Amino acid sequence: MAVPPRKKIALLDRLVELSLGPYDDAEAFEKWIGQSDSLNYLANSWCSEKVAIYASINHVLLQAVITPKAGITDENKKYLLDWSCNAFSTWGVMQSSSPPAKIEIVGPMASCGSAYEYSEQLVYLRTFEGRDEGASYTELLQKFVRLFGLHFLPERNAYCRLDKHGDIEDVVSIHKLTEDLHGTDGTVVLCDSRILFDYAVLSDCAIVRMFDLTRFRRGSFHGWGAGRKTEEISQEYLIGSLTVQPGCGSYLRGVQIFYPTDTKESVVKRFWRSDESAKKYATFIAHDRKNNRTVEISCDPKALANYFTESDLPFEISPAFFRPEVLLKYKANTEKYKLKERSLECRGAWHLKTFDINAAGQVHTYLLYLSYLPYEEQLYWKSFNEYPRDSISKRALRTDIEGEFYLEETPLGEVKERLRKWKEAKSPWWKQRGREKEIHLPATDSKDEWANELLHLDQWVIEGFVTDWLRRVTVTGAAKFDANTQSLALLEHCMVIAGLEEGEAKAAITPLRTLRFHRNKLKGHASGQDAIQLQRDALKTYGSYRNHFEMLCASVSDSLNRIGDAFSNLDSGFNSTT
Repeated sequence: MAVPPRKKIALLDRLVELSLGPYDDAEAFEKWIGQSDSLNYLANSWCSEKVAIYASINHVLLQAVITPKAGITDENKKYLLDWSCNAFSTWGVMQSSSPPAKIEIVGPMASCGSAYEYSEQLVYLRTFEGRDEGASYTELLQKFVRLFGLHFLPERNAYCRLDKHGDIEDVVSIHKLTEDLHGTDGTVVLCDSRILFDYAVLSDCAIVRMFDLTRFRRGSFHGWGAGRKTEEISQEYLIGSLTVQPGCGSYLRGVQIFYPTDTKESVVKRFWRSDESAKKYATFIAHDRKNNRTVEISCDPKALANYFTESDLPFEISPAFFRPEVLLKYKANTEKYKLKERSLECRGAWHLKTFDINAAGQVHTYLLYLSYLPYEEQLYWKSFNEYPRDSISKRALRTDIEGEFYLEETPLGEVKERLRKWKEAKSPWWKQRGREKEIHLPATDSKDEWANELLHLDQWVIEGFVTDWLRRVTVTGAAKFDANTQSLALLEHCMVIAGLEEGEAKAAITPLRTLRFHRNKLKGHASGQDAIQLQRDALKTYGSYRNHFEMLCASVSDSLNRIGDAFSNLDSGFNSTT
């Protein structure tokens, strides 16, 4: 059977409809037990983006398995109808009764008949009374799960992976249906049809789905009687039988056989995401250094050349320039994106090897690295593309073009380095809270970006000070503080105890107080006129939020150095990490 065009069908709703019967309307009931809707569903369900690989709800039972194509011939196809297993089947130990006794481990489908001897069960239903989440739960064939990198996420009740954009996609979703919410009870497992078909192709298998749709009046069914009529069904993709007893009910039972027709080569390209023939490339305004011109250039690697190729094509490292707002998207979603000082990573999807910000505040990177991004991401960057207003940064020129080390440390880098040393030394007065924060200089004129970076800096630096240690030092030094004393006040008094004059201690802590003041006014619930004034002062005095943040980092770095020097001179008992 050829792969049909994929359609978006509300598959779960379709299954629910199959499970609901018109019990009180005699005419509608007779039509319903004729099961034409069931046959239509079975014929068309492969066309949807999701395929039901298991369903056990009122009047509907479906279970899909993977079966070697070589074992399905015209002669033995009829034996597929002998299936008698269910999703609770599992491995077991069998001992023969006739001597000599033979003991062996048998698989989940050992009782399903010889036609299923080498089949693989996809869905496993399990029960354990010791589970807090409920005794029953659903597992998948581990080979299938591991091959496609699937992981079960309880909050989504699905086996998931990251797509090419780094977003979580539900590949296999498990739906627990209830009478109150859905009108039917049971479990439905839906699988992404493309993944299922790819697995079948790679395994040289067909997908065999058993079905049993039994319809009757719930609550008033007393068994089958005389007058039943059975019709055999034999089609390319479906074999079975339909038995109808007028006025009583019907049962449709059989198997579907689906042969995905993709080649292994095409599946492997999707599997490795290596189908370069289908990849698209955007064009960018970029500086063609080889020909000393600024024009629109494709980032297609075939349209570029390296230093060692004799060609008129632009260099692969021709820089393209962008408005700094291009970075805001990545700063706003730290769970999905990892934005470092000079690189960018989208979880499990793509990586921008390097970028930097020049003196004009433009973000810049190279055409070759843009070509590695998904086409949709290239278009996002293209929307911020502009003509260069300055050359690339001094740091990028030194490291990327001249191939030398850039040794000038930024104030923010000095702050990070100091805290990194405290962490490595296990300094008792400071402890990293949570994962290490990626803090960046503001890149735009957005006051929100500036305020967020100040908040992150405050959280990382000030909230890391260990209040219990500071209190222990002040108590030993005969100072008295109540339980509500803030960490910065404790810090200042600890500096005095460590040997600094009161004025020196106050001056050492002032940059941290300034940082905390900005954080509270700009990100606090009561931010208003004070926040507006701080914004005006920063722009008036420093010219940009970026410059203000950089100067504040320089003073915070100096403050941390003075704190570290003072506390390292305290009695060794205070500086013990035990």
